[in-house]
Amino acid sequence: MKGKIKLHPWQWTTLALIPIFFTMVTIRGCYPQENQQNLTVINRGERVTGNIVSTDKTQGYERGSEASVKYTFTTLSGVELSGSYILSSSTVKDLYVGGELEIAYDAQNPTRNLPALAKEQESDYRGRVWTGIILVSLILCGIASFLGYVAWESWRLEKKYHL
Repeated sequence: MKGKIKLHPWQWTTLALIPIFFTMVTIRGCYPQENQQNLTVINRGERVTGNIVSTDKTQGYERGSEASVKYTFTTLSGVELSGSYILSSSTVKDLYVGGELEIAYDAQNPTRNLPALAKEQESDYRGRVWTGIILVSLILCGIASFLGYVAWESWRLEKKYHL
């Protein structure tokens, strides 16, 4: 057949491995470092009670699905700081200006702070990222398997019929 690509099995195998290496690079690049740091602050950080300054609805994937919460708090060492975080609007509906909000912050860097109730949202985000990475990995490994099968089949036929 004219136009048929003739490659040796090791060349096909190399082509089949490209998606696997791409998957490894994707996993490393997409690993949610900031998300991990946020979860660490929530789980191990200092906890104080802060005051809600404002809640503003923002545009998320769906109109009004997210809201920005701005707050102030005083660290255990007496430093007054402010912060903001975007929460789902269902979480924010129970919050009001002037209300209290539990804040978690990093003792070494109090500017890294967020509401303690963001833990569920951060965990959900991490789950969605890993689900996406796993789906992309499965698709790419399927492509690699197909390419490997094509290489093996081509090699087997060449050996059998001395092509």
